[in-house]
Formats: sequence, C-alpha cells, structure tokens
Amino acid sequence: MASGVEYLHVLIFECVGCSRPLAVIRVTGFRNLEPTDGEWFSLDCPCGWQKEVHGFEARRHWATEWWLSETALSMMLCEQLNLQFTNYLLTGDRSE
Repeated sequence: MASGVEYLHVLIFECVGCSRPLAVIRVTGFRNLEPTDGEWFSLDCPCGWQKEVHGFEARRHWATEWWLSETALSMMLCEQLNLQFTNYLLTGDRSE
C-alpha cells in the first residue's frame, strides 16, 4: 500500500433478462484476477433481473493500476491505525 498503487478490477456481466451489460468495479491490492473471480457479486438490472454470481461468471474481467493520491493513502492509513488501536483496546491484541 505504501507505493500508492492499487488495482482497479472491472467485471462485465450480462443480464439474462434483457442482455444489458452490468459492470462491477473493485479496488484491490493485487493485479491477479483469480481472487476477485472467486468473490460473490449481487447483480441488479433495471429490468428487474437479480442474481448472486461468482466473478468467474463475468463475460469480461480485467485489472489495471490505479494510483491513489497522498490524501487517499493518508485516509486509508488513519483508518487502518484506528482499527488496530480499537482492536488493541478491546482485546489487548497487538498482532496487527
């Protein structure tokens, strides 16, 4: 995360009801497609069709670098430190 680069994953599914493309976007710390392919996604088409699908069911899936600004990185770091501190207060666990 320190490098400022994350990976933007774009998955395109097809609505079974009307053939409309449905896009799902995820930002992750890895370029590899396989972990995102294993995730479940809830699809809701304007035509009313709904379904829970695995990422590997997408018609297209690609990942590209997404550079985070210093502000975004600072906010993410603060959030992570907050979570670690809260975990420490609640459990005394210093492992993270």
